[in-house]
Order: sequence, then structure tokens, then C-alpha cells
Amino acid sequence: MPSVSAHNVCDECGSTLEFDTPSGFCPGCLLQTVLETRSDNMIGTHLDDYELLNEIARGGMGIVYRARQRVPSRIVALKMILPAHLGSSGAVNRFRAEAEAAASLEHENILPIYAVGEADGAPFYSMKLANGGTLASRMSEYRDKPREAAALIAKLARAVANAHEHGILHRDLKPQNVLFDSACKPYVSDFGLAKWLQHECDLTQTLAILGTPYYMAPEQARDSKAVAAAADIYSLGAILFHLLSGHPPVAGETPLEVLHRAAEETPRLTSRSIPRDLGVICLKCLEKEPAARYESAAALGDDLENFCENRPIHARPIGLTNRCWRWMRRNPGVVTPATISFVLVSVVATMFYTESLKAPASVAGKAETEEGGTADSEANNLYQRARALFYGNQDIVKIGQEDMWKAVTLLESAITRDSKFTNAYCLLSKVHVALYSLEYYNNERLTKAKAAIDEALRISPRSAQAHLALANYLYQGPRDAAGALKEVQIAAPGLSRDVDLYTLRGDIEEQLGQWSRALQDHNTALQLQPDSQSIGQDVVLLDIFLRRYAEAESLCDRMIGSISGVATAQLWRAKSAIAVARGDTAAAMAALDSSPNRHRGNTQTPTEVAKVFMLQREYTKAAEIIQSAEDVARQQDMLPKKGRSGVFVKGTNAMMLGLMARAQGDAGKARSYFEAARPGFEQWLRQNPEELSPHEARSRI
Repeated sequence: MPSVSAHNVCDECGSTLEFDTPSGFCPGCLLQTVLETRSDNMIGTHLDDYELLNEIARGGMGIVYRARQRVPSRIVALKMILPAHLGSSGAVNRFRAEAEAAASLEHENILPIYAVGEADGAPFYSMKLANGGTLASRMSEYRDKPREAAALIAKLARAVANAHEHGILHRDLKPQNVLFDSACKPYVSDFGLAKWLQHECDLTQTLAILGTPYYMAPEQARDSKAVAAAADIYSLGAILFHLLSGHPPVAGETPLEVLHRAAEETPRLTSRSIPRDLGVICLKCLEKEPAARYESAAALGDDLENFCENRPIHARPIGLTNRCWRWMRRNPGVVTPATISFVLVSVVATMFYTESLKAPASVAGKAETEEGGTADSEANNLYQRARALFYGNQDIVKIGQEDMWKAVTLLESAITRDSKFTNAYCLLSKVHVALYSLEYYNNERLTKAKAAIDEALRISPRSAQAHLALANYLYQGPRDAAGALKEVQIAAPGLSRDVDLYTLRGDIEEQLGQWSRALQDHNTALQLQPDSQSIGQDVVLLDIFLRRYAEAESLCDRMIGSISGVATAQLWRAKSAIAVARGDTAAAMAALDSSPNRHRGNTQTPTEVAKVFMLQREYTKAAEIIQSAEDVARQQDMLPKKGRSGVFVKGTNAMMLGLMARAQGDAGKARSYFEAARPGFEQWLRQNPEELSPHEARSRI
């Protein structure tokens, strides 16, 4: 990094000094207290068409006031240079450059500049008043909300791309420079370090105004004049990293330590709750070498939007081999023959691994692209939106019917545009099958599902997706497990890395009593999609059923550590079941007490608490828990009016009260409870004459 004489540039604010000073500070910084007093005295004064109302922000170069503009009548933000810098031509030039850069840009997510002016030789400019605060004050709102964070950075990337298209780099992107209005719309602001790509001039002088170290690209610290668009992309990635992890990608006690670590260390996202694709996008932005980052801010915006809409992203994780080559280039002094040999072995191993995956992966790709896809971009857009609605709900306890209805409409529109869109027919069948259960076994849905599959197979008889859709229909509808397994085996060679294939085959194998195979398939699905709550819960329940208690408990703990809120309730119930199986009722009760549904009037967790009280022979407490849970649920209208879940819960509770009465020797009371339970079970059996599915049977062990 080039050194700058303290006698020429202020160490505090970076202003150019017109004369040497022994202290290295400009007179303005030495008299900061006086200046603050003077700033307070300016409140209520007029500056051209503006009345200054109050100070709202202050930085090293300028001060921002809330001001009232006379024509047009409105409240604005007005930024003017600090009086201390009026004697420095360098500082004045930098301020004017900032105003010129900001005023030349027009984008919905760039803070708009209304006017640029000068009063008594002091430059100023007015802009939209964004009174919703800065991103720095809202960072915690995005923690554990990866899609919201991705959507925010996508908007900022589009704004930065617009600036780049107009030849302007920002060079100081950070949470403090992202503002929100009252409608929570984000804006990129503060182009104080902006640089014109087509000009050689660079007004930046010292590290004090070079940017913010936590979000600064490594090359910007080495040579601020040589930075390109990749530096802003790095800063966007650093902000995204902070939103996802709760801290910047690098840390240090001093700015110089932060910059040193940024140049040497590789950031890592370690939380399992961060979606893999979003982590890949973030870390690509933070690559040490600018050429390894996204080629443009627009490309970054594209990939973030792909992630948000459940489309494939373009970024790929950096493999071991590439990381080795890059490390060798950065550290030429430590490269030895042994190092080179290691890299060559890695290359060969990677080639063998790639070849081993190539054949099945290419078959799957062919089934998706050549046989099942569409050349109609609008039809494909409709299909992708439907996929987002369908798969976006798979980890939610209750899939929303409205989303499924919307998905049907989107898919029917896609098929109208392209009547040979095989994959749209396949997904349409899956949505109808899901609605069959949600609408309390509406057989019309099964008819429509079968019609969609028949059309898909007519168009593409060898489509792996069509055979998988048929297997899903046979298993969920007619309950033909053997026939469904045959169709899955037909689809398997073309979908060797498809999560749906392994989860469905695992469910079918459970139905057929093939427990070990089912566990293997569900574990494979979890490896392909490690952040899936529903798949993880399937594995936990299977482990419990097979008495693999240590494995089940370990997976429960890992998932509880990566998710939060109501989603953990089933996992805590599973931990309680493990403790009961081990004979530890105290641990079982402790697990249930940790559940977020323990005191929410939920109809399941209190029932599990009552079961543990029964095992402890605390019958009075158990009865009170059951009655209290039903009363609260009834008051809050939480008990279903119809459907198998509601009548099953009511029947189970009555049966438990009967068992407790019998255990206490009251046969007459027990019989009355059993008689009360009978109608509920009979109604449930009429609605669902087949046996309990393995999921339901295991969940009530």
C-alpha cells in the first residue's frame, strides 16, 4: 500500500492540507468540538430554498440535515460539507464529485438526488429523505431468513449494476450506506468514494477515506486506483455474509489487521441453516481474485433471483484442485515438488470422481431437458413459479391449499402454451395428488392426476419424471405400493440424484416393511438435501423405529441447532420418545418442556406430556393436561372440524383417559371413556379405511 505523508493529508479525515502541520491533522479536525457547536447553531437557518430542521447524520466529510424545501413543498435530506473542510480544495472536490456521481444515476434502488447547489462557497445537495433507518440497524431482522437476505442483496446488486453501466463505482458499500424508506424499500446511498471508470482521476488519498475495512475488497486496500467493478461485488458479498452469519467475513482489532486477514484468510459459512446454493453465491463474491467473482453485478443479481425463485444457480463451488492452484499462485515461495504432486493427484482423483457421476447425471439431464422441457420461455416461467409454490411448502407442517390451487392454474397455463410440456404434466399430477389429501380425499383430484400422467407418458413414454409421477400417484392414491415400487425402479436410472425419487422409494419400502432399505434411501435423500427438515424428521423416526437411538438423537440435536421456532416441536417429541424407550421419563419430560408447543394449546405436545405423566403414574396431572389442552384448542378454534387428524386426536385423548381410569381401578369410568373414543375412531376409519401409514404409526409410538 503506498504511503502518504502526514504533512500533506489529514490523518483523520483525509483532507488535502494546504500547508504542513506538525500534528498531521487539519485545523477542522482539531476544532471538532467547536464545529459541532456551530452545527447546532445552524438549525432553523435557511440555505437557498431550504430550512434546516435538525441534524440526522454526520460523517468524516459531510453532515446531513432534515430540511424543509419551499418549492416544491416537501421534507428532504440535505447534505453539506463540514465547515472544517471548506479551506481544503481536495475535500471540496471530493464532495462535489460525490454529488455529481449520485445525481447522474436514476434507479429505483439508488437514493434519488433532487438538486445540487452551493451557498456562500459551500457545496450541498438535497435528496429523498429515507426515514426507515439503515441496514446496519436492521441486520438482526435478516438472521435465519436467507431468502429475505438474498432478495435484498439482489435489489442492491441491480442498483450497483446500474451505476456500473453509467461508469461509476461505489467503492464504499456497507450496511450503513443502505437506507430504507417508510415502506421498507432499500436504497444505495453515499457515493462519497465513487470513481468514474472512464477517468484516471482518483480523489481518494488515505486509508481513512478508502472504504470500510470489513466490507472492502482486498485489492482496494492494495491500490485504490486499480479497482474495478469486482470490488463492489466483493462488498455486496460481504454484506450478504454478515446477514447470513451475523458477523462480517473477516474481523480484527484494527483496520490494518482486518485488511491483512481479508487478503490472507478464506471466509467460511459454517451454519447448516444457510442453503447451500446461497452459500455458494456468497462465497463466489468473496473470492480473493477479482476475476473469480461474478463477471458483473447484474450476473450476481441474476443468480440471487434464481435462488429466490428456486431455479438452478450458475455459480459452482470451488473444488479442491482449483483452491490448490490458487493458493500456489498466492504463495509461490512455498511451492515444492511435493505440493505439485499433491495437486496432480487431486486432479486425477477429481477426474475419476467426475466420470463416475457423469453417466447417471447425463441421463437425468436428458430426461429433464430433451424429453420433458419446453422451448417456450413463458411456459417455462409459469412452470418454475408452480415448482416454487409446490416445493417451497414441503418443509412446512401444513401445506397451504391456496398455494396448490395457484400451482394448478400456473401449470394449466403452461400446458396451454405448450401441449407437449411433459414436465408440466408430471408436476401437475403431483399437485393434484397433494390436493387429494388436503381436500379430505377428493377422488376428483386423483382422476385429474392420472389424466396428467397418462398424457405425459403418451408424449414421452420413457420419461423418468413421468414414471416417478406415476409411482407417486399409485402410492398416495390407490395405495398400490408394489406397483409404485416398480415404477420407481423404472425411473431410477434417469434420476440418480433426484431427492423426490429417494424419499418416495423410502416411503414405499416402509409400507412394504423393508425398513433397512427405507432408511438407506431416506439417508441418501438427506445427503442430497441436508437442510430439509421433513427428510431429516423421516430419518429420525425410522432410526427410532429400528431402535437406533444414538443416531436418532444425534440427528435431532443437529437439526434443532440449525432451525428454530415451531419447526422443532416434532424433533423434541422424538427426543422424548427416545428417552421413554430408554426408560428415562425425566429426560423425556425435559425434552417436551423444551418444545415451543409445550404451552401453546397445541393438541400434540401436551398429549405427549400426559403420556409421560402416565408412565410416572401421575394420573391426575395427566388428565388435567389433556383436558386443558382440549379446552384451549377449542377456545382458539384449533381443533379441526373434519378430517382424520381431528377425530384421531379426540379419540386418542379419550382412550388415554380410559386407560388412566382403568389403571386406577375405576372400570366403570374407563368404559365410559372408551365408549366416548369409539365414534372418533370409527369416523376416522370410514374416511381412511386402509391401515395407518408408516409415518403416522411411528409418530404415535
